[in-house]
Amino acid sequence: MIAEQDGGFRDGLAQLAGTPGWTAATAALRPAVTPEDSRDVLAELVRAAAYRYATHGHLSPVMLVHAATAPNAVLRTLPALPPAL
Repeated sequence: MIAEQDGGFRDGLAQLAGTPGWTAATAALRPAVTPEDSRDVLAELVRAAAYRYATHGHLSPVMLVHAATAPNAVLRTLPALPPAL
């Protein structure tokens, strides 16, 4: 969790490098390799973001929109996109 919760979004971003577990978490991220993998990775992100919002969101609607709703919208558009995209 980001140590200082009083600031805005930029203040939170500035704290990420010093947040325990951040470096390991970003190193564990994997890019999608195939179109099907893109769908799976986005679905995993949406599930994780919704769970984290429920347990750690502190009722922050901005976190929910950026972390869960936006990737879910992309996930829903995938069937309409050419696979190469």
